[in-house]
Amino acid sequence: MSPTTLTLGILAVLTAALSLVSIVVYWVDKRAAANGRRRIPEARLLGIDAIGGWPGGAIARRLLRHKTHKLTYRVKWYLAAGAHLAVCAGLVWVVTR
Repeated sequence: MSPTTLTLGILAVLTAALSLVSIVVYWVDKRAAANGRRRIPEARLLGIDAIGGWPGGAIARRLLRHKTHKLTYRVKWYLAAGAHLAVCAGLVWVVTR
């Protein structure tokens, strides 16, 4: 197996796993908000998305209609997702050189 294939495979598995974590965390936060309980800090939600859970975060935000109105959160979310994609692209570039 080539280093590129291995790198892409690892990135895909990590992204899928972190996306599932992100969906669950957004769901827990949405339930906490609806029930007046303590919320999950935005920094934690963004952190999970920044390290690879952003596809799950995108799905959860859409399906749960959660964290969709606050402009500052949306901007930070797009920056986190973009940063993750940039790091992945850089990693693939290094491996393929």
